[in-house]
Amino acid sequence: MSKQRDEHTEDLLRKTEANLRFILDSSDTAYILLDNQLNIITSNRIAHQWTTSEFDRNLIDRSNFIDFIPDKYKQPAITVMQNAINGTPFIYEDKYTKRDGAVSWYHVRFAGIKDDTGSIIGLCIAASDTTRYRSAQGEIKSMNESLEKKVKERTAELEIANKELEAFTYSVSHDLMAPLRIIDGFSQVLLDDYRNKLDEEGFQTIQVIKRNATRMGDLVNDLLNLARLGRANLIKRNVNMNDLVTSVIDEMRFTTNKLAAKIKLKELKHADCDQVLIKQVWSNLLSNAIKYSKNRENPFIEIGCLEQNGQTVYYIKDNGVGFDLQYAGKLFGVFQRLHKPSEFPGTGVGLAIVHRIVTRHLGKVWADAKPNEGAVFYFTLP
Repeated sequence: MSKQRDEHTEDLLRKTEANLRFILDSSDTAYILLDNQLNIITSNRIAHQWTTSEFDRNLIDRSNFIDFIPDKYKQPAITVMQNAINGTPFIYEDKYTKRDGAVSWYHVRFAGIKDDTGSIIGLCIAASDTTRYRSAQGEIKSMNESLEKKVKERTAELEIANKELEAFTYSVSHDLMAPLRIIDGFSQVLLDDYRNKLDEEGFQTIQVIKRNATRMGDLVNDLLNLARLGRANLIKRNVNMNDLVTSVIDEMRFTTNKLAAKIKLKELKHADCDQVLIKQVWSNLLSNAIKYSKNRENPFIEIGCLEQNGQTVYYIKDNGVGFDLQYAGKLFGVFQRLHKPSEFPGTGVGLAIVHRIVTRHLGKVWADAKPNEGAVFYFTLP
C-alpha cells in the first residue's frame, strides 16, 4: 500500500514538473529558478536562448548562476539576489547592448520563492524583452504629439474662420438695417399720405411689403444679437436664479398682451454665470413656452431645476403643441422652425441664441416633447 502511494506521489510530481516545464517554455519571458545558494534549479527555453547567444554558455542545472553573470554586473547582481532571498524583491528596467550591437530593453524581477509556511526557499529571476513595447510607446507618443499639433492648428483655423464669419454676419446685418428702415418708412408714408389714391389691391400690397420689411428687420436684429454673442466677454458672478426669472416673467407680463398662461416658478439653485446673457436664455425659452401654449384652453408653464448626475439642470415645461422628437436636431439651428410662421410667428433664431449662450458657458441644452403634449427645455451651467 505504501509502495503504491509512493508511486502515485512520484507520478503526480512528474506530471506537475512536466506541466510547469510546458508553461515556462511557452512563455516569452526568461525564467531562471535558483535555490538559496543561487544554484540553478531549472530554467526555460527563452533563458537558454539568451545565455547561449550572448555568453556562449548553456544554463546547466545545479551549476551556480553567479558564474554566468558578466563581471561588470556580478557584484550588484549578487547584492540584489541576496536581498531578494532575504525578503526584499527587486524590479528594474534597463537597456542591454547585445553582441551584434543591437540595443534591447529588459524588464527584470528578482523575487523569493516561498514554501507553504512562507519561508523563502529559493529565488525566481524573470526577464522580459520590452524593446518592442517601448518602441510602440515611442510611436504612440510621437503620433499623439503630431495629433495634438494638428488639433491645435485646426482649432486656431476654426477660431479665425468663426471670427471672420461673425464679423461678416455682423457687417452684413448692420448694413441691411438702413434699407429696411427706408422700405418700412416709405411704406408707412404711402399708407398715411396716399391711402385715398390707392385701390384695395394696392393698399394690401403695401401692407404686405411693410409686414415683410418688419419681419426682415426682426431677422436682422436677431442675427446681430447672435453675432454679438460670439464677440462679447462673459462676466460671471453668482446669480440668484429665482430673482432673475421673476424679473423675466414680470417683463413678459408687461410687454405681452393678455398673458393667459399660468406660470409656476419652483425654487431654483443659484448659478455662476453671466447674468445678462442667462436672462436672455430665460427670456427666449419663456417666450417660446408662452407662444406655443397660448392656444391651449388652460395654458400652463412650470419652471424649476433638478439634480442629475451631480449637476444642476434647469428646465421650463409647457403644455403647448409640442413637436416630434425626430426633428429635435433642427431646434437650435439658425432659421430652423418646426411650425409655420403663419401658425406661430418668429424668426427661428431664438433657440440658436439660447444654444450659443449655454455652450459659451460650457453647458448643454436639449429638449423633450411629444406632439400636442407640450415640451420641456433643459440646460446646464457647469
